[in-house]
Amino acid sequence: MAEALIVMFSFAPVVIVPPEVFDTANEYSLNIYGGMQTPNRDLRAGFEFGTKLEFRIVHPYLLRFGIDYSEAEVTDPFAPRGRKSSMNFNLDALAYRGRKGLISYVGLGVAFGVNNLQVASETLDSLETYLGVTHVSLKNSFGYRILMGLRFEELFVFEVSFQQANPDYVYRRDFSNGDYSLEEIDGTFSVARVNLGYLFKL
Repeated sequence: MAEALIVMFSFAPVVIVPPEVFDTANEYSLNIYGGMQTPNRDLRAGFEFGTKLEFRIVHPYLLRFGIDYSEAEVTDPFAPRGRKSSMNFNLDALAYRGRKGLISYVGLGVAFGVNNLQVASETLDSLETYLGVTHVSLKNSFGYRILMGLRFEELFVFEVSFQQANPDYVYRRDFSNGDYSLEEIDGTFSVARVNLGYLFKL
């Protein structure tokens, strides 16, 4: 029996199948998604939505450009209370593994956030009364992200990511002579994000 198996194996044709035949992602994809930011010391739970354009560079690596919008309430005890909104522009590099039915991936990325802070009126009144602060804003900033996700049938996407950025708070004080001063104080936002998306093949 062993001799017969050896003979059969010896005469069997050798077929080399490229890995991308069984393990691949779309060459071009568009991901529309929505989700939430989980609560932490810096922010309450908030929402986000966005879109991502994806390119397969070479198996098994992807490059992804994205834009998203998010909102959440600031809860950092050392920062002014208010509502933070951000428009993020993202660039991610991904490595994936799996088959068409189920693909998993991990990645790293950078994000540039265009930030806005709507300070609560009672907080701004207190800042003006006790510190002479007449306006508070949040500077734009770069950040980084670590992410992982699953894709089902190349249609549905579940992704979890962690993002950190360090935008400065800017405190403005106006004086009676028309002059003003600006004071910048370090800020940190560490956010875990969970979202669901739908993938369109382009």
